[in-house]
Amino acid sequence: MLFICVLADIIHMAKILLTCNMFFSFKKREFRKYGCALMFAGAIMGVMSAVIYIYDNHVVETILYVITIILLLVMLYREKISSIIIVTFCMLIALSMIDTMTFILFDILTELLNINGDNVSNLVVSLITLVLIFLVGKIYKKNSAVSLQSIGITNLIGFIVLLSI
Repeated sequence: MLFICVLADIIHMAKILLTCNMFFSFKKREFRKYGCALMFAGAIMGVMSAVIYIYDNHVVETILYVITIILLLVMLYREKISSIIIVTFCMLIALSMIDTMTFILFDILTELLNINGDNVSNLVVSLITLVLIFLVGKIYKKNSAVSLQSIGITNLIGFIVLLSI
């Protein structure tokens, strides 16, 4: 079960990176081997996910998770820290809502097909959401010349607040 939770969190990190690249057009830091930096970020996320899984305090888990994501984004992108923090919170809220909707649909599907999908549901939902973000991101990049960052951080926060209500 630990392996599935760690893998789901690493996939969640991939969703965040994909969102940063496709929708916000964050500028990547210059690394000789960017793939190695991504693997390092994935390893850090995996270790943090394992620590969070073992430690059973939801408040501390959430704080550690958010701090880890912010630090990894600061490590990977050349953006202002304030922009990264605000975008991270907005992405976490939006991705949480998308994951919840996908989880509900997956749960309904497993009920209809009489399948016990409890053990792998988080992993499957993360994979489905990752594919959805990738497909929507491709369409967005193809049809849009500007990134979401150009709409302004305050407008983005307002949009997320409206989504949450």
